[in-house]
Amino acid sequence: MSTPPSESPLQSLAAEPTVTPSQRRRPAWVLPTAAAVAGAAVASAAALWLSSDASPVAPSTFDLSGTMTLAKASTFGLRDDSYRKCKGDGGYSDIFDGTAVTVYDAAGKVLALGKLENSKFINGDCEFTFTVAGVPDGEQFYQVEVAHRGKVSFPADKARAGAVGLTLGSD
Repeated sequence: MSTPPSESPLQSLAAEPTVTPSQRRRPAWVLPTAAAVAGAAVASAAALWLSSDASPVAPSTFDLSGTMTLAKASTFGLRDDSYRKCKGDGGYSDIFDGTAVTVYDAAGKVLALGKLENSKFINGDCEFTFTVAGVPDGEQFYQVEVAHRGKVSFPADKARAGAVGLTLGSD
């Protein structure tokens, strides 16, 4: 290749266009492949999220039932003239229909709440019943407390069977 007399060899090289890396042409398959890989990643993430437990499964529960007895007449007063309803008296005045019953796990965490109901004068004692709904299953022991009278522990089988019996006062 001969260079015209007016141009030097360096000038002819400078006149040729230079190609930068950003001007290089990508193969036609790169962009569609990248889009397909990104789409597959998004679809996989969505499938994993949807198949996971988006909402936790509620634990199974049971109703814990039992009785609370105020022993002997010195611990309670009669609520009405029929001698069928009764309530605590004196140092037991916090025991009546509607008093809170709290169920705890073995570590002392509150699990469920209920209340004393259906007071009855039976054989010289004042007896209440209670049912605490929605107690979560799965504990080995449950603690039951009426008012602020202290927690009493029961094995899970007795708690589930409704064999919880509490007594205040002396026989």
